[in-house]
Amino acid sequence: MTKNINAVLSKDCTGCAACVSVCPLAAITMLDKKDGFKYPYVDADKCIQCGRCVTICHAKNTLELVCAVHKTYAAINKDFNAQMQSSSAGIFRIIADSVIDRGGVVIGCAWEDGFTAKHVIIENKEDVYRLQKSKYIQSETTGIYKKVRGLLNNGKWVLYSGTPCQIAGMKAFLANKYNNIIYIDLVCHGVPSSTMLKEFVEYFEEKHAAVIQSIDFRFKTIRNGQYLTRLIYNKNGKKKESVQYWQENSFMYLFMYGYSIRNCCHSCKYANCNRLGDITLGDFWGIKKLNNNINDKYGVSLVMINSEKGESFIPDIRKKAFIYETDVKNAIKSNNQLQEATPEPNDIGDYQALQGKGYTNRELFYRKKVKNRFRLRLQFLGHKYIPAQLMSLLRKVWKTKS
Repeated sequence: MTKNINAVLSKDCTGCAACVSVCPLAAITMLDKKDGFKYPYVDADKCIQCGRCVTICHAKNTLELVCAVHKTYAAINKDFNAQMQSSSAGIFRIIADSVIDRGGVVIGCAWEDGFTAKHVIIENKEDVYRLQKSKYIQSETTGIYKKVRGLLNNGKWVLYSGTPCQIAGMKAFLANKYNNIIYIDLVCHGVPSSTMLKEFVEYFEEKHAAVIQSIDFRFKTIRNGQYLTRLIYNKNGKKKESVQYWQENSFMYLFMYGYSIRNCCHSCKYANCNRLGDITLGDFWGIKKLNNNINDKYGVSLVMINSEKGESFIPDIRKKAFIYETDVKNAIKSNNQLQEATPEPNDIGDYQALQGKGYTNRELFYRKKVKNRFRLRLQFLGHKYIPAQLMSLLRKVWKTKS
């Protein structure tokens, strides 16, 4: 019987990399497979079959690490700039600043080395912005586990944020021995691979003879509100930008419709209200149906308080945010990821057959799926240049004719 991480099937592996850090002989490394995601590889010459990696694997074991939802809120940061710089409404920023004010550190996903997403340690409030905004690829966590343990052993307060499977990996690694760590888990749709994003960047740069400088998957404008995709790039020495609805962007479309996410994401056991974090953050979709006075144009944060430790941050949130308490059932209604995992599309096999064949084939697959790209472009330009009242009238006319 195998007593190492090879006992875990690839389809179940979340790529959290906790097994890498727990191995006493450094016999495990994370390597890319054909699908572009990283999986653990065991060096048989080093492995002593101690079984530690299998013992802490949350994909293979059911861990007693779940928090129950105590209270649920819709919230918006009162600082408009913080709200615009966030994917939702800037509540993570408030909590992160509070932890740093208490002498702690904040750990989460940041862009590093171009467009690689990696968990990093933030010690100053001036750098918290690096952890804001959704990266929409799987963040590398190899190496962060031992750093977190070292900080905790030195008495530091740590705020650790990530997807539910990343929180599960850290909790399993630390064996719940520490009280000076706060976990924030995110309502997660699933994650594409860093390989796919790299291919997308290369495809765009070759097609446009340009160099991408930044990517914002949740770009907001004063006029259009949220959920635009913006690329800033350099072409012939000039700075330019491309702004699209997410449906116009092949990377975002394939992600949102579940084609490009990791296999295990389709059967995620954390896509429900049994949360792993002291606090859960996400988008509060459909808030207007509950409270028409809330302005949701620039995003509204869902805040689920799952423990007493999480509840201790509510006074700080109340000081700096507009906050509306509601029942968790209202949050579930409009957020599929609190009900079930992202389902596999019926034709996902056709998409998976393209893996390893370059991004051009992914782009062609996307174009066959989306027939109304011209209409989407007209819609975007309308929002950008036509007065809001006239745009609303045009939408009504369009609906009547169609």
